[in-house]
Amino acid sequence: MASAIIADTEMSDVVDASNGQSYPRVFIRQCNFSDDGGFSGGALKSCAEFGTNGTGSYGATVIANNGLVGAQGRLNFINTAPLNNFGVNAGHIITLVNSIPSVALATYGFRPPASPNDTYIGLDAGGGYSFAQLAFGSPVAISNYIGNVGDNASYLERLTASLKTFNVPIKTPSATLALATTAIGANTCAAAQAVSLTGLTTSSVVKWSFASTPIGVTGYGTGGLQIATFATSGKANFVVCNITSGSITPGAISVNVREEQ
Repeated sequence: MASAIIADTEMSDVVDASNGQSYPRVFIRQCNFSDDGGFSGGALKSCAEFGTNGTGSYGATVIANNGLVGAQGRLNFINTAPLNNFGVNAGHIITLVNSIPSVALATYGFRPPASPNDTYIGLDAGGGYSFAQLAFGSPVAISNYIGNVGDNASYLERLTASLKTFNVPIKTPSATLALATTAIGANTCAAAQAVSLTGLTTSSVVKWSFASTPIGVTGYGTGGLQIATFATSGKANFVVCNITSGSITPGAISVNVREEQ
């Protein structure tokens, strides 16, 4: 068979004399046999719907992809009405699980209004082609796995309506700052010390901890120095204050810093 065969229903006695077992050569809208895909008469077939006997499972839809480096994908959704004058609309592009399939089947065109209980991939805002916003939706949870088939337990990240769970460390911009060791007078604060953190704004929260134990370090372990922090554009700022009635010369110590938006 030199080229693929496309049919609405399955044909009998199809023999593939070329390369049938390497990729599908027969594409059928509705298969007749219980296998619903696989080999028939020596040809590898791809079926879009259940077999007419109502048994079996759906066969996979196989799309060849010869891997053009840097090219767009084989599934390419384009608004064509008209192509250059409008952008995209919010909505489902792929409905993975239809929460009320009977409504879809009873709707002309099979596209009823989307439900918040659907599981989907889509867009959550309309706009120009270069400003589309990708959206994932699910009625219960969205989970991310690495090296796992999806067991509802070994997810590395999960979003629910009330909680975002991470089971891996979170990496944000970070830095280390060596605090000054100049004497600080009684009931006064030293000048602010700053360290650069890309992306920090005045609305950011600065998170920090000592880079080593403060026990035994003058002023910090059991002394009277307090540390306050605040964020400015691109910088985390530290102010060390002496709340005692005598001067303190701080011991040498560093702090680890990270940002939190």
